[in-house]
Amino acid sequence: LSRDHLGQGNPRPPALSHLSRDHLGRPTLLGSPWSVSLSHSYPYAVCALAPRAVGVDVERISPLSVGDFRSVFTPREMAAINDSLWPQSELIRRWTIKEAILKALGLGFLADPLALDTSPREPERLVETKAGPLRWDHLDLAQDFWLSWAILDTER
Repeated sequence: LSRDHLGQGNPRPPALSHLSRDHLGRPTLLGSPWSVSLSHSYPYAVCALAPRAVGVDVERISPLSVGDFRSVFTPREMAAINDSLWPQSELIRRWTIKEAILKALGLGFLADPLALDTSPREPERLVETKAGPLRWDHLDLAQDFWLSWAILDTER
């Protein structure tokens, strides 16, 4: 994420040498209020740092059975995946969006993924949550990958 995504005037991030894990196994920066999120999918590894809640996910597009994901995607999300010209790509795209948002909320897939529908306000790329509005987007990576990030939207 760049300063454009985070807003101007943010303090410098802490050193990654303070990287640790909390009691749930989430990455944390000891002694820092900054949020950190990690993801990897060979050959990529991604780290997002922000002065507020942030999540990131990177995944390779691979052949998967869309039906196997009914416990992850809402009926509206499943319909969007099935109606897509490229269901495998849409499946992974929506997976990375959902995982980035759930990571930004602090629980990842310890939370119920069906409680989060990423489709209602997709044109604005904004999801309302109990923690506040989360803005998400994609970053260009490579043809066979999706990289999505989500951050608490303090601009609204």
